[in-house]
Amino acid sequence: MWPANYKELLKFPSHCAVDAEQIISEENESKHIAININKNRVRQIKIDGDVLKRSDTFDIRVDYLVLNETKKFAYLIELKGRNIKHAFEQLENTDKKMQTALKDFKIYWRVVYNSRTLNVRNNKITKYLKNHPQLKIKNHIMRENI
Repeated sequence: MWPANYKELLKFPSHCAVDAEQIISEENESKHIAININKNRVRQIKIDGDVLKRSDTFDIRVDYLVLNETKKFAYLIELKGRNIKHAFEQLENTDKKMQTALKDFKIYWRVVYNSRTLNVRNNKITKYLKNHPQLKIKNHIMRENI
């Protein structure tokens, strides 16, 4: 069940220290590394597994949510093998379902994929990126300051 507000979201465990220097989200040989250079208050929540149990297959969702509570930034992170278009659906649905819980946060979308053959510069993906400036896509490893 999706959290109805931020207080409900905080009931889920954080998988990082409150002032972690790096928050690593990893799956499918893809990795997102959030770098907390200012030692802000951060939290990493596993959406696929903690918020929604893996057996709850009726609702698509991203893998992780990383929060910079100090800056009020939220990162929806999907770690993919290949299917980027499905990642877009997961991001959109998670964003929609988390709007109330994250109403005070600026939400960013991240996709890290693991494919040698995927063409992220094809017309459909390029158009999607243009229409969704909150989205960044990277192959294998994405590092960013949060």
